[in-house]
Amino acid sequence: MSIDRYSVSGRYDGDGDEIPPIIKISPTGGFVYHRDVKHLINKEDILNAILLSDRSIPLVYQLNKKIDQPVLTVENYCKWYELYLIGVDGSIKKIEFDELQEYAPENQSAYCDHVPNPHAVTKYAVKLGYHLDEQSYEMIVGRWMIEYKGNF
Repeated sequence: MSIDRYSVSGRYDGDGDEIPPIIKISPTGGFVYHRDVKHLINKEDILNAILLSDRSIPLVYQLNKKIDQPVLTVENYCKWYELYLIGVDGSIKKIEFDELQEYAPENQSAYCDHVPNPHAVTKYAVKLGYHLDEQSYEMIVGRWMIEYKGNF
């Protein structure tokens, strides 16, 4: 069975154009993948969705409540090229590592190879009012310790 696109039939944008399909049903069932969930009918659906990056890699996030502030996260992958921001409307935005530089500790880079500096990420999230996903933060710290600090 191939992966089919689920049509959100009967839903139209402000110009009267049908909203394109945004949901993929996995061949095994049980998983729903979204690239951009801003068109979902209600925000609770975001809690049950597996959000994908533009590289079709699931984003890491642990939410047990409505999204009331943007969530800063990473891909569920061993190397990252940017952070991702899940908006309260379900939109997904890339955050380039260079945007973190002003939040990095003195004499430190905002990132090392494929890992953002956890101090810079934390300060960035606080300053801009974003929720930093806890699991993402733990992954960032772990990878930072391995790659940048060389502790393992």
